[in-house]
Amino acid sequence: MLLQRLLLSISGYFLSVAALLSVIMVVPGLPDALGQDETRWDQRLRQVVAPLPELWRILLPLALMLTVLVAFSRLSLRGEVKVWRSVGTSAWPFARAVALVGLVLGALIVGPLWSLTKPDLDEPAHRSATTWKDQDDGSLWFTAASADLRLGAHLVLFEQSNLSTGVIRYGRISAVDGAQISLENGWWQHQPGDGGLDTQPVAEDGTPHSGAKVFIRLEDEATIAAFEGLAYRLSYPVLVVGLALIMLPLALSIDGQRWTVLKIVGGCLLALNLLFLLLMSDALARANFWESRVFFSGRAGLALCIGLLLILFTEERSA
Repeated sequence: MLLQRLLLSISGYFLSVAALLSVIMVVPGLPDALGQDETRWDQRLRQVVAPLPELWRILLPLALMLTVLVAFSRLSLRGEVKVWRSVGTSAWPFARAVALVGLVLGALIVGPLWSLTKPDLDEPAHRSATTWKDQDDGSLWFTAASADLRLGAHLVLFEQSNLSTGVIRYGRISAVDGAQISLENGWWQHQPGDGGLDTQPVAEDGTPHSGAKVFIRLEDEATIAAFEGLAYRLSYPVLVVGLALIMLPLALSIDGQRWTVLKIVGGCLLALNLLFLLLMSDALARANFWESRVFFSGRAGLALCIGLLLILFTEERSA
């Protein structure tokens, strides 16, 4: 009876909080969509909501933390938590309800919804990778971060990281396949003696190459491995549960008598700061700052341990 009551309360508040956060995230894109007079309304709507699925991967854990704060605060202010605690109910039934919702949410994000919520590597925001590998000979090449990677665009690849010197390859993009592109007429071009670059793409013997060259974007391969690996997907539900359990002791302590407003404000600040930490750690993992398999597992385990320790500490104090 208690578990069912808690699950219904948490689920109802979670849907409301998640919807509110989603609306807040799409508001910045409304002016651009409404300003496109030549675009149909359904295309404008798709443009506005397109970023949402990937954002849910970060927003929904935040929504669950705020849900725990709101749901248990309302139950406490109504006196229900006090009644349950007075008859000897510990904090663990509340923790089981929170953990069950967190597991279901995490499993949905990295399971059925993973094709929507995983990082979209074709978006311009993810085109900061500059290192490429020639599929034929394995040589490494570099492009500017702002290089145009659309089908039909011209692309220049430099042999050295110094973009003003060295041998370059030049061609028109004939195919784009995720982290891989194909260049028509992958010509060679050498630096002349005066320090500038030739204006015409030529080979060493003065004739252009024909055919196509295939290049693989190395940083994007690392990003795919980091976010599509089993370590990330298996640790994500554990991370969601851990974050929700961290919020639970604070939510159970709200009784409407002492420091109620400060506790609610503190809970919201805690959720926002944890969101910032998630964004920063994901960005560092994307940049290969650390070994993603170890980091994602360790991050989830740390969050779960902190949540469990906080509940144990709360139970000891109440006893």
